[in-house]
Amino acid sequence: MRRIILAITLAALAGCATPGAREQDHVPSLLPECETPEPESSPLAVIVGDLPLGAEDRARLIAAVTAELPAARAGYVLPANEVAAAEQLRAQRRLSADGPVCGQAPSLADILERSHPGLLLAVVRRFCWGRPTDGETSRSCAVEVTYRRAVGRSSTCLPRLVGDPTDGSPASLIASVSTLKRVGPAFRVGVLVGIAPVAVHWVHAHDPSVGLDSTLYESRSTLQSCLQSPGEVTLDLAWTISEVGTTSEVQATPAKNHLGEPVADVQACVGRVLRGLAWPCTRSGQPEQVRVQLTLRR
Repeated sequence: MRRIILAITLAALAGCATPGAREQDHVPSLLPECETPEPESSPLAVIVGDLPLGAEDRARLIAAVTAELPAARAGYVLPANEVAAAEQLRAQRRLSADGPVCGQAPSLADILERSHPGLLLAVVRRFCWGRPTDGETSRSCAVEVTYRRAVGRSSTCLPRLVGDPTDGSPASLIASVSTLKRVGPAFRVGVLVGIAPVAVHWVHAHDPSVGLDSTLYESRSTLQSCLQSPGEVTLDLAWTISEVGTTSEVQATPAKNHLGEPVADVQACVGRVLRGLAWPCTRSGQPEQVRVQLTLRR
């Protein structure tokens, strides 16, 4: 069987300025780490990732992390209730309270950044390692804080912060926040497992808030099913994303054909897949023109 390699790059995106509530000896200012620092007045939002916490423990964790973040001289941290209100909008698939329902839920970062330009995120997760052995667990967990820019250019100039190991319970995680310390620079993890059956080669001037890369990646199995014969086809694609996230004006033009047969069926199938995709609302409130080169392999 032909090996299939999926190349997945998980980027730990980070901004270049990290404001917070106060400066700690064990978490020194991060501004000198950046080659092109953002203004020190950049706002910061503390976001809790997928953690099994009730509302009260979640609020306590956010408050504890906020108190331990490195400080920039003029930065400010968004209040937790503002982040919670943005989460409600996201659940409604809206960018704003008076805005339309989008085809796909916008990101929390996009909702918040509309009111706070230059926003940076401090994303709080539970970082665990080890595994159960002989009926007992050797698994440990710690609070992890990573930084990223809400929208726009990414950077790896900021480190991760990780607290001391705990048993993973809400109380122990919250208590360990005071031990947050650097564990190295922001990093990229590459997992190489074969030649990608669906590959996006380039994207022309798209609004990053529409989640083009992630939506195409989630649709990769459906897209690959358009190629029934062994071989490889590259298509130049163009379509329009409306202001509310619907797809129209789809065009699929062959760029390379290594099948040895016409690819009209592949073109038609890919067009149907694209027309069925939903997107977040565009940030501009105007339709977004998209051009992509896509390769399918089997």
